Amino acid sequence: EQGIVVKLDQTGAVLHPRYLHGVGRGRALASDSKGQLWIGSDGPAASPIQDGSGQFWRASPQGDLTLVLRGPLPAGMSVSPGGILFVTQRRIGKSFALKPDGARIEFATVAGDGIFRALAFAPVTGETRQAGIAGDLFMIGCPRFNSQTCEVIRISGPFHELVQNVGR
Repeated sequence: EQGIVVKLDQTGAVLHPRYLHGVGRGRALASDSKGQLWIGSDGPAASPIQDGSGQFWRASPQGDLTLVLRGPLPAGMSVSPGGILFVTQRRIGKSFALKPDGARIEFATVAGDGIFRALAFAPVTGETRQAGIAGDLFMIGCPRFNSQTCEVIRISGPFHELVQNVGR
């Protein structure tokens, strides 16, 4: 609620109590392989009720902030192995990919009256390769008013190529 991001070390000790500020009411964080931090916030709204007041910020490793997109409210965010940010939207059952230049690419929609609650990419490791899930996207979908009956949806890539080739 203070519109700040606190920087912690590997043990959880506070390195910087106001590492980033001015990002609005933060909802989700994701980091990429370039050391950039993505922040999804409610923007300037104290307690938004409708989609449309959100903001997506990108912070460089030095802490320089760039506003990348205004509009959708984030529920969850994760960076693909190819470096593309994927986002679930609150309240409207949609997800999209967000390129570093702010281009928004619609990705998935929940049928009926459902919503996406969260998403995450499986890391690419020897163990996840062996399990056959390396780089796969996992999304949690639920009926809008019953978060006790959610399901986990697994989607296999290649996500980077999909996003890069949209509009070509």
